[in-house]
Amino acid sequence: MRRHVSLFVFLAITVATVASFDTTFPAVLVQRHEPEPAGWYEQLDKPDWAAPVEVLAAGWAACYLLSAFAGWIVWRAQGLGSALMLWFVQLGLAAAWPYQLFARQRIDLAMDVAFALCLVIGAFMFFARRLRVSASVLFVPYTVWALYVMTLNLAILQLNA
Repeated sequence: MRRHVSLFVFLAITVATVASFDTTFPAVLVQRHEPEPAGWYEQLDKPDWAAPVEVLAAGWAACYLLSAFAGWIVWRAQGLGSALMLWFVQLGLAAAWPYQLFARQRIDLAMDVAFALCLVIGAFMFFARRLRVSASVLFVPYTVWALYVMTLNLAILQLNA
């Protein structure tokens, strides 16, 4: 039973972090704020391979879920240690990227956050692999997503400079 409680705690921490950035999910943002940040995003010059705002929100949701499970696995393996500290940092950075891009409309700062996120994800995977390979494996799709987001962010930055 305690095992399931701790999983719930990691899911709750993830949701609370995401919710603390009211603008993390652009679909929610569009309904609550003016001017519409998603509309702003749609007006930007983007590469042909850019995901629509709804896909970005769904991709982040999947990454948050995978991240919560990976954090929980690391917690069970070691408790509070280097890997879990990196987990907390990546969670904050993951929530900060859409906030910088959509709420603040700062493509440049979102790029900095995306780059830092990729570095921290890599560090987390390195430390987590030593504890539980499964925690590191859960971050593989997240890594692909973060690299996509960083590349998309860079292309948007260059196209709208």
